[in-house]
Amino acid sequence: MRISLLKPLVILALAVGLTSTIAGTAAAVTPGPAARTTSARTAQVQPARISTARLRFGVTTPNGLGGAAELDALAKTVGESPSMVLDYSDFVQAAPIAGLDAMSKRGQSVVITWEPWKWGATDQSPYALRNIIAGRLDSHLNSWATALQ
Repeated sequence: MRISLLKPLVILALAVGLTSTIAGTAAAVTPGPAARTTSARTAQVQPARISTARLRFGVTTPNGLGGAAELDALAKTVGESPSMVLDYSDFVQAAPIAGLDAMSKRGQSVVITWEPWKWGATDQSPYALRNIIAGRLDSHLNSWATALQ
């Protein structure tokens, strides 16, 4: 089910990004840290710039926060790096600190869809709203809060 939702999200994000480019709102861009060259002799390939326009361009990829290569390939195709990356976490996964740090170093903001369920499980009752309200998942919620500080 998750894979079937990814394609429309990417298409929607691309449509918004392309619309902003056509409308001229993507003209306000700044090079990311990777765009600098280390010396005159070793000029590096300039990655697509991240837009600073008011309308933000964001995507999700199959590898989520570990999808730097996918983001670079997309940026090369459309001529602009997404300024936002969408990722998904269920209530079993730990906070994706390494992925958040990696995207931050790239200059990209992260939007996490954090859902109270266990991906792929047939019994979702442990993650029911009544259990969250009763505090049965507080340790997991607190672990995320602590990790994100």
